[in-house]
Amino acid sequence: MNPFHKIFFVGVVILSVAVGSYFNGARSANGDQVASIIISATDAAPAAENSQHVGTAQPATSNDSTTSNDIKVNGQSDVSTQNQNDNSKTVLDNGALLKPDLSFQKDAFHLTGSTKLTAGGSAQPPEIQAEAAMISDLKTGRTYFQLNQNFRWPMASLTKLMTVALALKNMDLNQPIKIGEEPGYTYSGNDILNIILITSQNEAAEALANIYGRNNFIAGLNSLAKEFGMSSTNFSDPTGLSVANQSTATDLQKLALNIYQNHPKILDITRKKSVTVTELNLKKKTKLSNMNIFAGTAGFGGGDTGYGDDANSNSLSVFSYANRPILVIVLGTDDSFGETEKLMDWFKNNYK
Repeated sequence: MNPFHKIFFVGVVILSVAVGSYFNGARSANGDQVASIIISATDAAPAAENSQHVGTAQPATSNDSTTSNDIKVNGQSDVSTQNQNDNSKTVLDNGALLKPDLSFQKDAFHLTGSTKLTAGGSAQPPEIQAEAAMISDLKTGRTYFQLNQNFRWPMASLTKLMTVALALKNMDLNQPIKIGEEPGYTYSGNDILNIILITSQNEAAEALANIYGRNNFIAGLNSLAKEFGMSSTNFSDPTGLSVANQSTATDLQKLALNIYQNHPKILDITRKKSVTVTELNLKKKTKLSNMNIFAGTAGFGGGDTGYGDDANSNSLSVFSYANRPILVIVLGTDDSFGETEKLMDWFKNNYK
């Protein structure tokens, strides 16, 4: 190669490097403008909140339990489903999913090549009607979608997930527990948990709190939330009737992770279509149908739902997808089941 050719070759290399650097820089700049409710599968940094928040949710500020918002929502009820058959089959293998994740440093899922992308390389987000939402992989902690994830919102009966977690952690559930005043109905501790999680009965949750000491129980709920790192969460009762029971999608993700790791019995119960409980004095058996429409369906690993006048409809659901536990949280919507299905379908269509 003569000197002229060498000079020409070096010039081409320098020009190529410069052009490559320019385009890489342009791509990074565009990536900073990704829609804030999306997390790219290749972007390790969490997305910012969606600034187009609607409704009455307030930004997370403190964990103060007493405000003028401490209003009792009377007559709270969760939508019940038709009577369903007992289904104790496990559709989410917690034993397998709880094994150490050797791919923790890597994404388990990646965008499919055919999916529609935003300017920053993220999957086009679904349009949902909710105050806050999230999709994440419980095993890796990887978040794939989030909307207003740090806005506090009334939990309604999602409260009962923490109520049962506290009972499993700190209470002797081998003793019989009475629901209501005299004469009342008495059940085993385990059946009380079934009643709380399957039918969302407020009286059963209050029965647990009264056995423990109600004020101490509420203090225990807030203490456990702090232990879980739920810094924007507050509990004022064990049922979710109080609008002061508030949390965020981010905090509820932490609750779901702790349930998944330490209290899988909660998922075992809530995934069932129905359970049978026995009143101990009368020896009467009663079949209870799960109000969660996902219960007993293929791929549903457990979760809870709640409704209140202030909260509207909330849900926290775990699904088994590609043998991994995928968490979907939806807060403040008219149809938490429909929006959950929409988010899960979007995730399956975009991430493999």
